[in-house]
Amino acid sequence: KLRMQMLRAVANLYLEAEGASSTAGRVALHVYRFVQRWKPTVEKALAKVRDVMEHEIKDLVKIIRWDISNYHALKESVSRGHKQVAKVIRRFDESLQELVDMVLSAGASSVPVASTAGLALSAGRSYGALD
Repeated sequence: KLRMQMLRAVANLYLEAEGASSTAGRVALHVYRFVQRWKPTVEKALAKVRDVMEHEIKDLVKIIRWDISNYHALKESVSRGHKQVAKVIRRFDESLQELVDMVLSAGASSVPVASTAGLALSAGRSYGALD
């Protein structure tokens, strides 16, 4: 979300500074508008994944017992709890990457051919995870 806002801001800055003939501004604006097509689908799927993760964390918090009989027992309990939370977060990160890949590949098949013709140069490249 933040990256898209930054892309839109960069496009606007180029267009204001160099005018409507700014190639960089027009390209950035085009990319922003093109990616906006998938925003509702990705956000809806992201909300589902986030709900599942939040539910797992709430269940984990209910299950974790803090043994406060002595310092070492408390330290061990906290360590176990951190490891369990780290596992949930790692699964969430993996599911986010799979989610974006799956949504975009499913969405790409439904996008008309004319609108994807200019993107042939970027096919097959990986630009990292989306936020």
